[in-house]
Amino acid sequence: KYLLENSKTDYTVMFAARSLVEVVTRDWRNIQPAQRIGLVQFILQKLAAGGNTQYITRSLIQVLCRITKLGWCVDEKHRSIFQDIVQFLQAGGEHAILGLQILSELVTEFDQGQSGRGGRLDSQGRQAAQSFREQDGLTRAFKLALELVQRSHQNNDRVVLREALHTLHACLAYDFVGTGHDESDDVVSCLYIPLEWAEHVARARAVNLFFTIYQAQWHVSDSSQIDAGENSAASVCLQCIVLLVAVRRSVFDPASRQEFLVALLEGTTVLMREKTGLSHSEACLHHLCRLLARIKNHFQLVDLTRPPQYRPWLEEFASFTEGVLSAWRSVSVRSVHYLMRLWASLVLPTPYLQVRDGYKIMPTTGG
Repeated sequence: KYLLENSKTDYTVMFAARSLVEVVTRDWRNIQPAQRIGLVQFILQKLAAGGNTQYITRSLIQVLCRITKLGWCVDEKHRSIFQDIVQFLQAGGEHAILGLQILSELVTEFDQGQSGRGGRLDSQGRQAAQSFREQDGLTRAFKLALELVQRSHQNNDRVVLREALHTLHACLAYDFVGTGHDESDDVVSCLYIPLEWAEHVARARAVNLFFTIYQAQWHVSDSSQIDAGENSAASVCLQCIVLLVAVRRSVFDPASRQEFLVALLEGTTVLMREKTGLSHSEACLHHLCRLLARIKNHFQLVDLTRPPQYRPWLEEFASFTEGVLSAWRSVSVRSVHYLMRLWASLVLPTPYLQVRDGYKIMPTTGG
């Protein structure tokens, strides 16, 4: 703490912050409750004062979130961090970005935190993760992030929007069932969101919102504002939709699930036809391929072929696949893998479908 408060060298401050994470984790039981709260307040004040480099800010936030996680189940005072985060968000500007960074790191810390062998949470980590999920910590983080996404999109605040999307993605990717969930597992993973989240994300309007935000990232007057990186707002939008596709069926009624599927088909059809941003961002192209494959993973073929939007979707998908394969030198093999897997899942079941299901493979596939 003395080094953090008095050092004039950025490297020293960063080293002190990183060392503090290890000290807090290793000697948590030897730190008095008053010292823990005092350290939290000191870090919040230092963050609010500003003037820190990106690396120092990240290290300080990590210390803050580690203390909050370790104290979450033993002292309710640590749960008041949400009040501090709200104050950051209400302050706007750089403070709002700081608040979102704290919120995102907090969710990630509870989701991962200390890990035992094999990458799984240890007993203390599992208890904290479960408590954070069940004591409304995760839900509060989710609602704050979703509110900021909607507000910053309406206000065209691209910087806050990017941070809010990252925070929302962290909430959606949370290990809800505590089984060491791997979000990259596109085959079997299912998103077990709380029922109270369903009205916010398990609806067609949520999918449409993300597609609208994605399109808005490329339709700008100044090309210097375009961000085509892996962590760009456009890329995270597609990653959020990939997660939403995997929402468990039990939170839908038949009508809302059908509307949800239609929104997915319409949104991806437009993306494949217009190819918005795909030539600029390899990350966006990859996540679109993931999205297309995951739609089939979580919707039965009979359900997928039922809406009238399926036919134009399949036509655009055939054309999109041809374009990707023709540019094979510049397209990642990982992306092509998802397209080939989707074609296989569309073609293989055809002998078992009845004619009344209205399912036909386009001539492009030879079917």
